[in-house]
Amino acid sequence: MPQSVTARLPTSEELDAYAHEQWECFLLQLISSGQAEKSTSFSSSMMRIFQRGLLRQRDKEAPRLTESGFQFLLMDTNAQLWYIIREYISNSEVYLMR
Repeated sequence: MPQSVTARLPTSEELDAYAHEQWECFLLQLISSGQAEKSTSFSSSMMRIFQRGLLRQRDKEAPRLTESGFQFLLMDTNAQLWYIIREYISNSEVYLMR
């Protein structure tokens, strides 16, 4: 790659810090979902994954974290990511049909 391009690329440390910051924002959104009127930063497919067991929403109530959702928050980051990937793959046929 030309040096003009590589000079603008972030370092691995910067990428790692950015990834951790984004993941923390994601977890904070999950925790505060019961306080917000409507969660807008999740994609619809991510909301379906969380509504399957991590969040519960009844009628017009705001979503609330379930016991499984709390256990999800206690997992290490790799386990959380694998949980999301497994849920997404196991439900991919349902997502494709919609």
